[in-house]
Amino acid sequence: MRVALVAPYLPAPENTGGRIRMARLARALRDGGAELELFACGGRAEFANERSGEALSVYARAHVRGRKPSARWGSSDPERVKSATPALLWLDLWRAHRRRAFDVVVVSHSYAMAVASAAKGAAVVLDEHNVESAYAASTAREASEQAKLAMWERECWRRAAAVTCVSEADAAVVRTSGAGAVTVIANGVTIERVRFASEREREGKRDVVFVGLMSHGPNEEGAEFLARAVMPRVWATQPSARLVLCGRQPSERVRALESERVIVTGTVENVGVYLDDARVMAVALHKGAGSSLKAVEALASGARVVSTSVGMRGIDGARAGETHDEAEDAEGFAECICRAFEESDDAMSARARAVGERYDWAAVGARFAAVVEAAARGRGR
Repeated sequence: MRVALVAPYLPAPENTGGRIRMARLARALRDGGAELELFACGGRAEFANERSGEALSVYARAHVRGRKPSARWGSSDPERVKSATPALLWLDLWRAHRRRAFDVVVVSHSYAMAVASAAKGAAVVLDEHNVESAYAASTAREASEQAKLAMWERECWRRAAAVTCVSEADAAVVRTSGAGAVTVIANGVTIERVRFASEREREGKRDVVFVGLMSHGPNEEGAEFLARAVMPRVWATQPSARLVLCGRQPSERVRALESERVIVTGTVENVGVYLDDARVMAVALHKGAGSSLKAVEALASGARVVSTSVGMRGIDGARAGETHDEAEDAEGFAECICRAFEESDDAMSARARAVGERYDWAAVGARFAAVVEAAARGRGR
């Protein structure tokens, strides 16, 4: 089976949720015997740095083009779509498909869907990391752009042979468009890379860890919420506690939070080191769509997890009071963190780990590969 994977950004290095998802699902396809070619937006320097790395090694060939949109787009088209559809990338796929036809085009994010039209006759599987129009609405983007995205998405969902979503809530939205095959393929965790240590084993550790891309708006807001509103309340009774903001591309807004007791790591080679040192994993998200990889990793680690309800969205089996503590405001969040420093609950750790194990990428990837194979078999119908 020949598969073209179309992406609006380079699926490497594996240090953000979207990149991890693309890399892991591509690896599952490769391990199932598929031959993959990548068609992605990205910079030359970025591609040069990553082309010999593990994440891109799964592709027989990689075609990477800068974000110069095709002249076909007009004012009524979403900006996200324009930036994800360079004319040269479409042409790369058209040429590759003429040389040797693809059975399936896997598209990550609907706003990259226009590139897939270059592979006429191939089945299209659209992997939605979230419902982008809903996310745009939650982050107060321009209303007209959100409306354009909503119309674009619905058309893409109907056109695809199969759509995969990260949560049942997202799948329900997609089904309202009249889409055909819609399957939930959740975000996962590479379980063997997350060392489990129970809360009792973590006694004496002092770090409250928040993981994420630190230039992403909801993560910036979460970092500020923790550093400015939550941790001062924690420090009143736990003065030796530290807040660790772990993630790549910290913005100036996040860098401004750095202090003796607030650590901003920037890009790290191995997040596992920070998971191992955590007494508490904070999932301080008040906005978001889809589901959060950081939340699954946090549950699998065995550290006490304190999260908002948004932080645990789409994770089946995650229940407040059983697998994690839940709070929405600063006072409640601080109270939960302080309680975690004062007591250990190994039963909660074990339940949380069991939830994390359900989302092992090996099993998640196999389910995705089955969807792609079914689309390839049915492409002639």
